[in-house]
Amino acid sequence: MTDKMKVMIVEDEEITRKGILAKIDWEALELDLADEAEDAESALDILESRKVDLIITDICLPRMDGFELIRDVVGQGKQAKFIVISGHDKFEYARTAMKYKVTEYLLKPIKEADLNESLRKMKQELLDQRSLDSRMRDAAHLTDQQRQQWRDEWLGRLLGAHSPGPGDLEHFREHIGWRGSDHAVVSVMSLAPLAEGRPGLPEDLLYFGLRNIYREVAAEEKTETLLFRHPQVPGEYVFLSGGSEAHLKTRLYSLFYAYIEAIKQYLRMQATIGVGTACQGLGQIGRSYADASFAVRERILRGAGSVIDYGSLSRPQQPARLPQIDRELLLCLEERKKTQALACVRAMFERMEAERHRLNHLDVQEMIIRAYMLVKKHAEDNWPGQEGERTLTDDVPRLLTSWQSLDEAERWFSRLIERYFDRTAHAADRTGKDIVDIVRKYIDTHFHQDIGLQFISETYHIHPIYFSRIFKEHVGRSFNGYLTGKRMERARELLRDTSLRLQEIAEIVGYEDPKYFSKVYKKYYGASPSLRGETLERERDR
Repeated sequence: MTDKMKVMIVEDEEITRKGILAKIDWEALELDLADEAEDAESALDILESRKVDLIITDICLPRMDGFELIRDVVGQGKQAKFIVISGHDKFEYARTAMKYKVTEYLLKPIKEADLNESLRKMKQELLDQRSLDSRMRDAAHLTDQQRQQWRDEWLGRLLGAHSPGPGDLEHFREHIGWRGSDHAVVSVMSLAPLAEGRPGLPEDLLYFGLRNIYREVAAEEKTETLLFRHPQVPGEYVFLSGGSEAHLKTRLYSLFYAYIEAIKQYLRMQATIGVGTACQGLGQIGRSYADASFAVRERILRGAGSVIDYGSLSRPQQPARLPQIDRELLLCLEERKKTQALACVRAMFERMEAERHRLNHLDVQEMIIRAYMLVKKHAEDNWPGQEGERTLTDDVPRLLTSWQSLDEAERWFSRLIERYFDRTAHAADRTGKDIVDIVRKYIDTHFHQDIGLQFISETYHIHPIYFSRIFKEHVGRSFNGYLTGKRMERARELLRDTSLRLQEIAEIVGYEDPKYFSKVYKKYYGASPSLRGETLERERDR
């Protein structure tokens, strides 16, 4: 039986730490608590003396922030995974998290389901990484297909945050046959169908075709170049090239443009290749890979189907004037003006087109995310619960890095606005029972929020007295009685299963005043929550 992975929580507010502890499904995820820390310095001290696998950290910490903690831990070579939490929905925070290869970014108040899903994903990534570690030195007796997979995994590891040591590099050279010089360049290729919506080939078949085409195109080249599939980034293909620094990139441009044309001819796909900076040896290719990844995503502004050299990208002296459409778009959503909302989207992309020489793809992503979050929040505010979330179900982080052009991004955002207004029209046709079912499901997961009849009335344009009557008819309890019951059931669980203080439990279930919480609890269960034993005894008698 393997040891459980250890989790550390770094958060300066004790009540938030305790809330996180209560939300983690320790048993189902097979995790143990390593320790808690109220600041980054304490967390680093803990890491000196014990093993920690998963770290949940707030960004805003005293003296040393969460990103500085991540930087120090990664710099020490510790193979821990991070989940970042923040009370601020700022794109700059998400961008910094991506810089440190942190993919799990949660906003407060943290949803229990989101937290546990992030922990599950991070745990699986660690298990996969450790499985690769155990197989790294077993390549001598592999079949050709296994050797290809092993090579892909090994090269993917070289590109990661934790580079192998000199001994591992020599082992890699021996079994893969790398003969590249001290200078190496990483290039990244993205692919898209020539016609939008055209189905692509199965991944394994596509990879087979790409390797065969590459061997033919590169037959006359003098560069040592390996093509492989990134094991952690779906749909990404990476080149590792070696040779004389003075002539390496010149030969690569010729090779890559010929390869792009061959892919277009034989596979009916459009390829774009980003070329990173040259580096000294395999141990330093992580930086070259990061630059190549940045360059290939510049296709949204510089054009797909080309070779984009990171060294040719420069930041203009004057920053771009980014369009501010938030106020206009919000007004269109509030007043349900579909045509004007689509015009706002068109104006945003027209401005980006006009300023493309001053922008990079991160600027484009920031504008799109800002507008998307505005629409998403308006949908969730107007349609509580899962219905609002279902309206905007696209995998936005994946889409941000997959678009080939501004036109493609604009078509997606316009379809998003269309879906929003389709949902608005559908909402106007709801029956009273439909609204009751939606609100009841919303209460089940959001009972800790400030939910009142006025909120329901404004959201669904239904009279509060009428809603109260039909809610009781369909549910069998009054609206306030149902809401209070859900809060009390959760409070009872926390009293039974945790050592949280009453003030902390009161806040978790939606009461700011602990005295009022105690009064409601006593009325509901017949015993004060401070008398935990008596409360549970009465619970068994109910």
